[in-house]
Amino acid sequence: MIAASACAAVPAGSVREPSPGVPSDETPAPVLVVAASPPVQSGKVAIEEPTPAPPSPPLDLLAGVQVPKFPADNLNTAIGVGCGGGCPPAYVLETNHRDDGQIEARVRFCEKLARKHLPNMRGSVSVRAQIDVAGRARRVVIDKDGDLPPALTACVQRLVETATFSSKYNYEREAVRTDELKAVDEPEEK
Repeated sequence: MIAASACAAVPAGSVREPSPGVPSDETPAPVLVVAASPPVQSGKVAIEEPTPAPPSPPLDLLAGVQVPKFPADNLNTAIGVGCGGGCPPAYVLETNHRDDGQIEARVRFCEKLARKHLPNMRGSVSVRAQIDVAGRARRVVIDKDGDLPPALTACVQRLVETATFSSKYNYEREAVRTDELKAVDEPEEK
């Protein structure tokens, strides 16, 4: 039989010692600690809707878009080079500069179209084009890095393949350009 003093309230976190009138061979009952639960609020339950994913850009960014004439296509450059030897001829530098401008204009145009759907996309796009003596891109390879959509690379591929590059000096060449595309809210490095 348990004495009346054994039923007294025991503060939480303390150990209850057996009462003097309780035989010592009995194990004491475990202390039950009840945590206070927060009060129940009545009314409507607010359920947070998950943030919807941004809409994907269309598979063809150029669908229904009038592709403009790019100013870089009419770039007439004259480069004066002074180096101590070992540099390419001036006509090669001139042509490379023009090719680079033409590719950059197409990358930026496709970037502008893609940003309508994904304003915070970021990454890099590299373009490698084999240009024949007639100024046509015969083989175009696009590599991308980051979260750039496939529609952007397809747009660049199509615009570079249909571009007319300089054939002024009638030689085959490879044009290579890499562009970093930053999120809209990222500051430009200077």
